[in-house]
Amino acid sequence: KKSVTIPPMVLGCTVVAIGAHAFEWCQFVPSIILPNTLQTIGEKAFYGCTTIPSFDIPASVTTIGDYAFDYCIGMTYISIPASVTSLPNWTFSSCSALTMVDVASAKPFAISEWVFRYVAADATLYVPAGSRKAYQEAKYWQDFPHIVEGTVLPQTTETFTYETEEG
Repeated sequence: KKSVTIPPMVLGCTVVAIGAHAFEWCQFVPSIILPNTLQTIGEKAFYGCTTIPSFDIPASVTTIGDYAFDYCIGMTYISIPASVTSLPNWTFSSCSALTMVDVASAKPFAISEWVFRYVAADATLYVPAGSRKAYQEAKYWQDFPHIVEGTVLPQTTETFTYETEEG
């Protein structure tokens, strides 16, 4: 099993998108590193990638397609940059091992009930300092059993917390 690193340039062209279905059902790759030039992740781009434990979505990404990470049953961690201001239906649904969702946006944006459907029952949502209350009151974000101000440090899964969950 070898990791895949998507380069920022291919044949002199900047990589700005991962197309629809590009890595769908790619089950033998332990990790995929996305370039910081990426702007769009297409529909079902990583659907069913069962062996990848985490994705760090680059801050350059603004658009994520339907079902992009659906059924990534081995994924435990996802980081969503502030540049992403919407998540379509089923984006992270059926990611049954997903326990850590790190969102960089201080203001919760509207999502549907299906975006995080069937993630781990004890999943924790990590949000920027000062935004916990807004996420606790935001429709469907409030469904996370744990909302914590802080962030998960990449690749260590250790947590740096600004404030405890109790306040």
